[in-house]
Amino acid sequence: MIEPHSVSAAHVYFPDPWWKKRHH
Repeated sequence: MIEPHSVSAAHVYFPDPWWKKRHH
C-alpha cells in the first residue's frame, strides 16, 4: 500500500511533526 515515493509525497504534503519528534 505504501510506496517509497508515497512516503516522500507524504513529507511534502504534510510536514509531520511526529517525524521530527521520533528523530529527535
